[in-house]
Amino acid sequence: KADFIPKVTVDGWMYGEKRKTPVTTDLPEELQAAQNQIQYFYSTSSDVSGVWTPEKGPEGWSKDVPTDAGTYYVAALIKEQANYNQTLSAPYKFRITENTYGFVENCGRSTFIT
Repeated sequence: KADFIPKVTVDGWMYGEKRKTPVTTDLPEELQAAQNQIQYFYSTSSDVSGVWTPEKGPEGWSKDVPTDAGTYYVAALIKEQANYNQTLSAPYKFRITENTYGFVENCGRSTFIT
């Protein structure tokens, strides 16, 4: 089986906005359409040491998308395939910024707080 090194990126967003979806690139051609084989994990640390499985990352990493303002990392884990070994991207740093405009989401409607 072959190895490859994927690259993951994600745009940051403002607290209260809809989350952005990570994008994984540098995939072998036969895996480019297999986005369902990619698992995204999030952490406040860039340390990727430990055991990674498609179901669970090591301590400190979660499939839960962060919602609070702060600095985070996302890593993409691509499951083992017929011709490729399981592989993990390098972590990518992104931010959820504080909402300084006073807008909040309320049942799908934006409200301005004065």
